[in-house]
Amino acid sequence: MEELGRRNLFTSEFIIGTLLPENKDLNQIETLHNWIQYKDKDRGMRNYRPENTTNISFLYIIDLEIFKEILNDLVIIYSKSYPNAIKKDFINYTFSNTLIFIEKFINIHDWNFNPYSARLFDKYQIYNCDEFYKSKIIDIFIDPSKNIIWYRHYYIKIIELLNNLDFENIISNSKLAPPKQIELITEKLIVQEIETKTAKLKVKQIALIYVYERNQITRLNASGIASSHGYTAKNSGEGLFQDYTFFCSPANRQGKPDPCTRIKLKNKIKLFESIIEHLSDTVKQRASDEIKILKTHYKAEDQ
Repeated sequence: MEELGRRNLFTSEFIIGTLLPENKDLNQIETLHNWIQYKDKDRGMRNYRPENTTNISFLYIIDLEIFKEILNDLVIIYSKSYPNAIKKDFINYTFSNTLIFIEKFINIHDWNFNPYSARLFDKYQIYNCDEFYKSKIIDIFIDPSKNIIWYRHYYIKIIELLNNLDFENIISNSKLAPPKQIELITEKLIVQEIETKTAKLKVKQIALIYVYERNQITRLNASGIASSHGYTAKNSGEGLFQDYTFFCSPANRQGKPDPCTRIKLKNKIKLFESIIEHLSDTVKQRASDEIKILKTHYKAEDQ
């Protein structure tokens, strides 16, 4: 269990300057090798060379319900070894490195999307920044269907779960003996996709979400984003890019369909309303305001 305190549970981190794994059967390791080789040789990567990079991290997501179970099990095991410890001791002992990373990540607002990554990978988007370390950069690999804002909100939720952890109550209510091996807990640390609340998103919904979240879709990364949402046809990426480009214009979002009918306008309103639950809190109001404009157009059609 003491190993957890020295780990960041939400990343696989590779330190530049140390030996890299050679097992290329793992997709992540192969991606890492390809990225470092590309950084080292491509002209466009002059400012991103390995010697200018401190580390490369693949960001993980642990389903929040599973994370709650992990917390519960860890509290029980920890309390057996340290019966006089308090909640603060437990969190520092178990999540010290995890919290260092999360708090730094949340407070950095200058993550830069690396456009060169789209040439190589469809399963990742790569961002970098130089605020972790004054003179060198770090690279992070994230799910292309999400964005930095999404991860920031997710990590804020993780901190809330830790802050609201009812340490004493878990101990007092634990009636079963704790797991005898830490493997029973670490088996739960399986990287997962957080399931969406509804069925597969439509292409226009994906495009709108990216517009409101201010996350870029280009012809280089559109196919990867479409594929991550289950759209694997040859032209899916181009279709997504075209929808994204269209919705980037406020006039196109707020205006009537052309040609305009009541049914088309009503369907447009339904489209915008359908994505509200998928947006981060900071941008929901912007979308709601534009829905009000569309509803004004709809009411005007009755006059």
